[in-house]
Amino acid sequence: MDIPQELKTLFSYIDSKKDHFIDNLREAVAIPSVSAWPENRGDIVKMINWTAKKLEELGTEVEICDVNELVRIISNITDMKHQAKNESDVKIPPVLLGILGKDKNKKTVCVYGHLDVQPARKEDGWNTEPFVLTEKDGRLYGRGATDDKGPVLGWIHALQAYKNTKQEFPVNLKSQMLLGLLELLRNNSPKMDIPQELKTLFSYIDSKKDHFIDNLREAVAIPSVSAWPENRGDIVKMINWTAKKLEELGTEVEICDVNELVRIISNITDMKHQAKNESDVKIPPVLLGILGKDKNKKTVCVYGHLDVQPARKEDGWNTEPFVLTEKDGRLYGRGATDDKGPVLGWIHALQAYKNTKQEFPVNLKVGLIVIAYYLLFCGLYS
Repeated sequence: MDIPQELKTLFSYIDSKKDHFIDNLREAVAIPSVSAWPENRGDIVKMINWTAKKLEELGTEVEICDVNELVRIISNITDMKHQAKNESDVKIPPVLLGILGKDKNKKTVCVYGHLDVQPARKEDGWNTEPFVLTEKDGRLYGRGATDDKGPVLGWIHALQAYKNTKQEFPVNLKSQMLLGLLELLRNNSPKMDIPQELKTLFSYIDSKKDHFIDNLREAVAIPSVSAWPENRGDIVKMINWTAKKLEELGTEVEICDVNELVRIISNITDMKHQAKNESDVKIPPVLLGILGKDKNKKTVCVYGHLDVQPARKEDGWNTEPFVLTEKDGRLYGRGATDDKGPVLGWIHALQAYKNTKQEFPVNLKVGLIVIAYYLLFCGLYS
């Protein structure tokens, strides 16, 4: 494959800075910005400031915004009741906003991420110290390394690579969703006029809550674990189940065998399969869908996956992983948040628009995969 010279230059720079990039990740992981631990609030602010400095050094216009006013306004609009005994008990950490580039001839990409992490202690089952980045068998382990400090640093390192190789970054970058919402709410405080069509949608969604939960229950009950070869049939079952839901809502659906495509990519890129024999691993089909072809509408790509990671109750679950269980107003089950629930969120949105006889505001292109197989083929997962 003929790689453009500018990319070769970037790749060469990235290779030369590997240790530097890992050191940055090590610094980030070492900041225990655990949002569930009130005593670590200072570490959350430290992590925000640390990231802001990295962005500013690369020319980004940075703003750190207090959003407590935003939360109070939303509370007034929606009549939400604060869960704390007293509203002053909980202060929301600031939001980091940044803008890099305002070229009207370029696309603008919104980078949305988070800098806090979930609680982690070695005694919880970690083999290494969670807040000490540790290399083992060529992999890096540490709380936040993949969710989400690592990905955020990926963008920062990309900016650094372009800047230090004296290449122009190909897009504008922006993260201003919360700032824009804050200004909107300020201008319309204390009340916001919700359009009637949205009120109709919200009313429908409320009335179908049990139906939507039943759909999620069905999806969770399908043990589409990509790491268990004996569950291959359940993966295909999950794909077909989702395809049927989309077809019922008017989506043009195609289930595609991609094994030939993977072989072609392998030949082009000289990738070596991690299995002993290429025939040992067959890639499950990909679910593609198209809804709407209106040239006057934007087109949104919905990209997700339908497989899940292994889960057994004896692994430490308090409930059966493949039985959706409600506890204290929350729903627990493998895939409920990653990624069956989000995929169903789109399906339920389509259903709400259709059944309230409203036109869906965008075209949709859907791409749903079984992600672990693709990572396995690329040698990124085992």
